[in-house]
Amino acid sequence: MADPIDRAVWRWESLVWSIGDCLASPRLDEAEARLLLADLWARYRHLGEPIYLHTPRLMIDPRLPGAGVARYDVHTITVRPSECRAPIVLHELAHLLTPGAEHGPEWIGIMLQLWEIELGVPKSIALLAGQQLVAA
Repeated sequence: MADPIDRAVWRWESLVWSIGDCLASPRLDEAEARLLLADLWARYRHLGEPIYLHTPRLMIDPRLPGAGVARYDVHTITVRPSECRAPIVLHELAHLLTPGAEHGPEWIGIMLQLWEIELGVPKSIALLAGQQLVAA
C-alpha cells in the first residue's frame, strides 16, 4: 500500500502530465520502450548520481501490481504492459538517477528538470501545480 507521500507525488505528477498534455500518450511495445529508455539514459544520466553508467535493463511484467518500478540495486525498470508509456519510463528513470531517494527532494529535483525538458512544463509551473494540490 502506498504511503501518503507517494500518493501526493502521484497526484502531482498526474497534474503535471495533464499540463504537459501527455495523459493520453501512446502505449509502447517492449522494443519501443527499450529504445526510449536508452535514449533518455544517454541524454540524462549526467543529471543524477546513478550507481551504474550503462543503460538500464527494461522488463515488461503483466503481473506487476503498479504501473512501474525501478530497482537501482540491479539497474532495472519493470513496467506493466498496459502502463508502458513515456511518462512512466521517465518517472522510473528518475529513480535510477537518484538511488535510494524514493520520492524525496533529490528525485523531485530530477523530475522537475525532466518535466521541463521532456514535457515542456516549466519548473515554476510544476511547482505551482504542486502548491495548489497542497492547498486544496
